[in-house]
Amino acid sequence: MKRTDKYQLGYFEQNDFTSAVTEMQRWESVDAQLFALFSIIGNGIYTGWDLLSSTGLNVTISPGSGHVAFVAVESTESFTIEGLLQNSRMYVYAELQEDSYWTKNVNFAAYTSLRQDDSESLYLGYVDVDDVGLTNINEDDRSYLGFQHLINTAVANHRHIGG
Repeated sequence: MKRTDKYQLGYFEQNDFTSAVTEMQRWESVDAQLFALFSIIGNGIYTGWDLLSSTGLNVTISPGSGHVAFVAVESTESFTIEGLLQNSRMYVYAELQEDSYWTKNVNFAAYTSLRQDDSESLYLGYVDVDDVGLTNINEDDRSYLGFQHLINTAVANHRHIGG
């Protein structure tokens, strides 16, 4: 069997046969390389997933995409979390679903406390809720993809001093 130059992945030509060992090596190599790439890029929002005020005790998340737990996911329609707790601060997260690896689907949920050391979700921000609806939306500490965060920070901090 022939192998690629860089990663020595086995490949087949017409009339060749495969083996379980070769297939395992090939997919373990692909898996390791993709994980390395996602580790460099990081987890975070690529675009969208803004928290928007909605009627009543609800918050709407705009369509968007990003990396959650090193998986690329996206939502193509707005999603509304209904029935937020009155008189509370609700922390909003994007979360993986069982089929996220294959479908890129993502779920959204709100909690009354920050989720510590949760590798299966991505923090989007929080909303303050009173008796009838949202009083405040805060997205200050949300995570963006590494390279995009660097660009956004550079643009936000850029100041013209003349000349």
